[in-house]
Amino acid sequence: QDCWGSGIVFYPDPLPAGMTYVAGVTGMEYGDLRFAEAPERVDLAPFLLDEREVTNEEYFKCVSAGVCRPHDKSSARVNKVGEDRSFRKPKQPISAISWDDSLAYCKWVGKRLPTEAGEAAAAAPERPQPFAALAKLKR
Repeated sequence: QDCWGSGIVFYPDPLPAGMTYVAGVTGMEYGDLRFAEAPERVDLAPFLLDEREVTNEEYFKCVSAGVCRPHDKSSARVNKVGEDRSFRKPKQPISAISWDDSLAYCKWVGKRLPTEAGEAAAAAPERPQPFAALAKLKR
């Protein structure tokens, strides 16, 4: 929860295991200029994001539960990147699934996919890291 304009941000302390905090941004500009889009200005509330991608092992639990569809076994061959089995070790990130499959998995684990603006904010190299300063204060 964020109190816009006050500079006060409330977040879970401690953060849930495996999650990272992405600070909110007021008036963030983003857009894809390759397609001649004018940057869009958005306000983005703070959110939590998984620190790593979903693994094959995690995703296949959703498949076993009958909620998610299996990955596309022909994807590696079609994209000429080798054999599918090269991408199926349990701890490797899941691949060859659709956006709808990703959405189904997120709902199954009680999470959501980030918005386009959320992805841009999370990937920004200048993204504020409030917990680095907080960790120094707690020492």
